[in-house]
Amino acid sequence: MNKSNVEEKRLIKGKLTVVKQKLEDLNDLWIDGKIKQKYYDQKLQKLEEEISMYEEEIRKREKGLSNLDEYIEVSLLIAENPSVLWEFADYEERQIMQKTFFPEKIVYDKKNHQYRTPKVNSFLSVTNSFSPFKNEQKKGRTGKKSDSSVLVVSASELSNLFIADFGKIADLYHVPSIRQKTLKVLSTL
Repeated sequence: MNKSNVEEKRLIKGKLTVVKQKLEDLNDLWIDGKIKQKYYDQKLQKLEEEISMYEEEIRKREKGLSNLDEYIEVSLLIAENPSVLWEFADYEERQIMQKTFFPEKIVYDKKNHQYRTPKVNSFLSVTNSFSPFKNEQKKGRTGKKSDSSVLVVSASELSNLFIADFGKIADLYHVPSIRQKTLKVLSTL
């Protein structure tokens, strides 16, 4: 569970507390005879639905913590083998993966017949450099140098970026269909 998920869980718990207080206030009004039964029933149903929704959201986030080993394993499998998972993903899953791996738009360079993007998920870049498939890529051919320069950052900034980008890949774990396909497809590798 990354930092943003922990923050989201904290915010959801805060909203849940507010809704529970509204429910308590509603009950007090009904007991004191200050509201009619019809209004009470309508408002009660709405508040109970909100409570259920928030409790489910909290459970989802806590489940991620209780399955931390699986969470990390699936996240690493996704990061190490995105092309294999891509083959088995449907359109919606591919959209989610594309936004995670390439946070900025992808453009096609007609002149060089290449796809280009100004930013790639840093965790994906590092795992790609260690990939056993690296040697199978266009042997002897290197691309032309890019016109854009690389920004030099401090080690701590790079470390934080790396961790944040891994967290974005790890968030794919919370997409049930991607998690299931990852475990099924990539565990056979």
